[in-house]
This record gives sequence, structure tokens and C-alpha cells, in this order.
Amino acid sequence: MTGEMNISIDCPFCQGVTPLAAETADLTCTSCGRQIRLAGHLCPNCSAYQIEETSICLDCGEPLSIVCHQCGTANWSGSEYCTGCGYEIDAASSVISFAYRTTAERLSKQLEDAGELMKQEELASRHRMAELMAAEETRQEELRFRIKNQKEQERWLLIIMFGTVSLFLLGLILYAILSTFG
Repeated sequence: MTGEMNISIDCPFCQGVTPLAAETADLTCTSCGRQIRLAGHLCPNCSAYQIEETSICLDCGEPLSIVCHQCGTANWSGSEYCTGCGYEIDAASSVISFAYRTTAERLSKQLEDAGELMKQEELASRHRMAELMAAEETRQEELRFRIKNQKEQERWLLIIMFGTVSLFLLGLILYAILSTFG
């Protein structure tokens, strides 16, 4: 065993599976050949590549960040040490820190986290609404275009029918005139 992990990510451009090379932050997609710059994180739970800064995985919903209980800095959940103070981040220190916090501190932190989650959900909701409104505007524009074309076709049909009826009546009048003189 070489001790290497076989992890792959989905290409953000074509969704093709690309093996992750641990020694580089730049990858080339094996499906579409485009360069992928790894600026985000891999979810430690499902290995989904997160290109956007987010606190939860968009694929599995697991948290992507862990707060240092020493200084309060948010760190990627796969970090071993805090980027703010260098404090060791592990499960044992989290449990110990959790036990020393008072109920009021825990509830305050949960309320703060809930507020942040609500902000993220509100932004996502507004983004979805903007996309839906843009799609509806496109649909309405297409509908207006079709109605305009239908009215144009109806106008031409009326002109043709009027012309045909006029020619028929003119033919009848001409026939009546010729019949009376002939």
C-alpha cells in the first residue's frame, strides 16, 4: 500500500470526474480538457469540490467550517490547527471546550449560527427568485412575440379573404352586367 487516497472531483464546467492530484492546486479535466484552479475546498464527508465560500457542503449538507474555540476564527473543517491562533483543532479539544461553555454561551452561539444560516438562505432564495423572474421575463417576451406574429398572420388572412370576396363580388357584378346586355 502506498498510502495514497484515490479522490476525484466533478469538473465545475462539464461535471466530468477528474482525479485529484495532491501535489498541485491546478488540475486539467480529463473530460473537457479545461484547467481547474482549486480555490475552494473538498468536503471532508463526501469529497465534493466546493468552489464557492460556504459553511455547508452543497452536496451532502455537512459543515465545511469549524470555529476555533480559543479565538473564534472559522477554519476549514479538515484543518488540524487554527489559522488565527495556531491552536490545535480536533474533536477532543472541541468536546472539552464545549463542556466549559455555559448554557447561555452555547445558546448564544447557536442563535448566531442560525442567524448566519438564515442570511445565507435568504441570499440563496433571492438568487433563485431572480433566476425565476428572468426565466418568466424570457417566457413573457416569447409569448408577446408569438401573439404579435399571430396577429400579423390574422391581418394577412383578412386581407386575402377581403380581396377574394371583392374579386368574387366584382365577378358577379360583371356577370350581371354582361348578362343584361348580352
